[in-house]
Amino acid sequence: MSIAKTLLTIYRGDTHSIEITVTDADGDAYNLTGYTATFTAKAGTTELISVEKACTTAPSTGVETIVLSSEDTEITPRTCEYDIQIANTDSPPIVYTIARGRLKILKDITT
Repeated sequence: MSIAKTLLTIYRGDTHSIEITVTDADGDAYNLTGYTATFTAKAGTTELISVEKACTTAPSTGVETIVLSSEDTEITPRTCEYDIQIANTDSPPIVYTIARGRLKILKDITT
């Protein structure tokens, strides 16, 4: 699995959808059935956003959409680090970091 490194730029208080496509080393779709996807954004050690959801968009095709709600993004404008992990329910779970990068929260004009 390769890790996507991306700059996400969103406005404070806006809803934002992130579509991810997970593939294996051969480039084939990774079956996400039974997996949970977690988006986490942190500034240093302070967690700013954490969204976890079962992979239900199109799990057999490796496609999942994570939605950051307007409440999730209602934070002080800043640039921070984020990652997206997937994990299954095995014991211990299989966990992969599938994306990471910088998240830039812009000041909104309308309040």
